Amino acid sequence: MKTDNINIALSRLREYISSSKRRNTPEREEVLRAAYAIESRFTFEDIDDYIRNNSDLIISHTTIYSALRLFVEQDFLRCTRLNSRSYYDISLTKNSCLQVCRICGKTTYLDNKKIEKMVDAIKLKRFTRDNFTLTIDGICTSCKTKLTKAANKKIKTKPNIRK
Repeated sequence: MKTDNINIALSRLREYISSSKRRNTPEREEVLRAAYAIESRFTFEDIDDYIRNNSDLIISHTTIYSALRLFVEQDFLRCTRLNSRSYYDISLTKNSCLQVCRICGKTTYLDNKKIEKMVDAIKLKRFTRDNFTLTIDGICTSCKTKLTKAANKKIKTKPNIRK
């Protein structure tokens, strides 16, 4: 399934590049392969690290940034800004609903059929919606447990001083 998605994306990229009279470069294709190889939401740094560790190509930061920008414009990737950082994820579906832990950054995609119906019911004035992304920020169970344990440890170790 994953290989099929990469092949479809690569053929779409080649099609777009040939129709827009741009050059098809191995660097662009490698950035797209890296994006599809990363299992979850990723940042520029994640792509850069992945390419440095798994590719024979040396790709400049400028090339990675321009490729990511192109992929967002052509709807291969979706870009979300959270906490003043850009996060990217594969744009397999038009609409997405996800929850993001603000501590560890873990992202979970939610079944969004009910939310899609609610968004479809919204009457927009002088605007045509193409797609939507709903991001629910919070704290995942693992981080919440760690925070609770740390808080309890702090309370127990606090010295009992009376005046």
